[in-house]
Amino acid sequence: MTTLRSTWVFVLLALLAWMPAQAIEDLPPPVVMPQPATSDQELTLTAHVSSGGRVGCDLHTPFETSLSREGTTFHLDYVIRLRGPGSPWVPCVLLPMPLPLSASLGTLEPGTYHVVIRGTSLGVANPDQQLSFTVSGDGDGGIGALPQPEVIPANPSSEDFIRLVARVPAFTNGCDLQMSSSTSVARSGYSLAVSYAYVRVDEADLPPDAICLSASVPAYAEVDLGRLPGGNYVVTINGTIDGTPAEPQQLELFVGGAPEGIKTIPTNRPLALGLLLLALAGMAIWRLRTR
Repeated sequence: MTTLRSTWVFVLLALLAWMPAQAIEDLPPPVVMPQPATSDQELTLTAHVSSGGRVGCDLHTPFETSLSREGTTFHLDYVIRLRGPGSPWVPCVLLPMPLPLSASLGTLEPGTYHVVIRGTSLGVANPDQQLSFTVSGDGDGGIGALPQPEVIPANPSSEDFIRLVARVPAFTNGCDLQMSSSTSVARSGYSLAVSYAYVRVDEADLPPDAICLSASVPAYAEVDLGRLPGGNYVVTINGTIDGTPAEPQQLELFVGGAPEGIKTIPTNRPLALGLLLLALAGMAIWRLRTR
């Protein structure tokens, strides 16, 4: 009997080791759409949280969410519960997976806002998620909607060296607007944060041989993303124009090829799940026989 019990425990542990972990850095980052956000648009917040879903237990849906606001800060609180008590004979095995939550923010006055997403899954507190975004006035600044940033090459793979070119909300004649520092990129899991900073320059301070254009042209920010493991990325672009925060931009980037450092089930998922359920049933039968 001890040998049989040890076998079931080994099978359970092996199956659980195959299951991919759902750490917060693996979840898609929260977003506010549409972007760029303006004061005449209905804005929607979308976030993904870890379900804490478990085999043998039924999650209560729809999930309990509440949205509150304090000044320029929104709080999206959520609670993920079970529909009822689980079976005392079949243990619930943790199988985390991302679940989407959404809330309408309505229309907002121009300004910078912050969002905090916080809550629990099956009684366990999840790490908070945070987001900042900027709402501009309706059609202010004469820039209009910015075009989608360009990714070079257009359909990159994990073998390609990737470059991003983004239109920024400013114009320049090539002399009156300069980068105060080089653009930077920070990666966290499948999230990329690009930052840039432009400053206005007095043309009277330029050397006499400076070559300036006779008309203003759109300004751009360029950054090398380098080679990325395969997967779906969310790229957020933030910057300043002469110290004033510019409208954030976001895009989804798909990189073909194998992902990095992600555990995958070596066989098809339905088969692995079936084996897991078989192991749980065996444990339940063993417990009944020992009583």
